[in-house]
Amino acid sequence: DSGEESDAIIEKLGAYNVREFNSVELMNHMDEIIRAKIENGKLKDARERWKTLIKWLWNNKKLLLDEDAPLNINFLTRKNTFEYSNDLYYGAEYGNQLCENLLGGIAPQNMVCDIREYIDGGNEELVEFLRLFGVSELPRMTVENYSEYTGYSSDGCSDYIRTLFSKLSYPVTLDNTDVFRNLEEFCRQINHVELQRTEIDLLEKILDNSSTTSIIQWIQADNSLQNHLYT
Repeated sequence: DSGEESDAIIEKLGAYNVREFNSVELMNHMDEIIRAKIENGKLKDARERWKTLIKWLWNNKKLLLDEDAPLNINFLTRKNTFEYSNDLYYGAEYGNQLCENLLGGIAPQNMVCDIREYIDGGNEELVEFLRLFGVSELPRMTVENYSEYTGYSSDGCSDYIRTLFSKLSYPVTLDNTDVFRNLEEFCRQINHVELQRTEIDLLEKILDNSSTTSIIQWIQADNSLQNHLYT
């Protein structure tokens, strides 16, 4: 089948050290075959093809260094399942004990497997390789601008804005004058809400299960998180 042909192509290209081809296209083609195997429940076959792909990518990683953005492929996890690489993290196998403390015990399905079973390299090389595919060192934080125009509508604010502003202490006052007596009044009178919305991957699980020491070490190690907390 096309998967076997791709495996053969990879082996031949690797043996002859051929470099004049589009490596990302070949990688994406192999990844599509692996995804099809996963979706059809042929996980054993998918794992074998993934091992072939990951070995080839490791041997040809220099071809991928010029890519503008991290690549995103199906990646084997500690649970021996597949997830997309830009949703995953690397832990103690790669010298990253902090992420191990935060996520290793609560989200093994989000931790990459130990690829040293298939390839040979030091921690620094391995981490550089994983980062090519968007695998992260620490819990991801995304910040997006959120804007909502209610237009003084009879329906008022969305559920998201209601939930957010229900946490205010009412009445809201300005210069000793009540501006909004309650949430309903706020939702009726507000015309435009603009704010930044921040999401941290697996935050609730981390806070519920990690030690205070690990959380403090995380804050100290993550400059983006520090900037968000202290601004």
